[in-house]
Amino acid sequence: MQSGTLDQDVYLYNPTENQCNFVISLYLSDGTLLYKSEMLRPGESIENININKKLNAGLYRNVILAYECCGDDGVILTRVEFTIEISCEKTEAINGTNH
Repeated sequence: MQSGTLDQDVYLYNPTENQCNFVISLYLSDGTLLYKSEMLRPGESIENININKKLNAGLYRNVILAYECCGDDGVILTRVEFTIEISCEKTEAINGTNH
């Protein structure tokens, strides 16, 4: 991820062979919700997200990546959580803007 911006390039997907829809969320170690997707049907993916908080450069440990398996009605059938690390890189200023 890039520091100082809400717009992030990531790749989140629900495999085609999956039997349920996914809602994918990211939580910082303090419980702050960083991102929550819309429902992804099998075979759908996301390549760009808008997070809820700009992050400083650095390593974020104990981030929770949660996958909620949902029926077509949105009812959560099960939830799986993974503890991950996010490396947030400093963005470079070019012509007065961050890239």
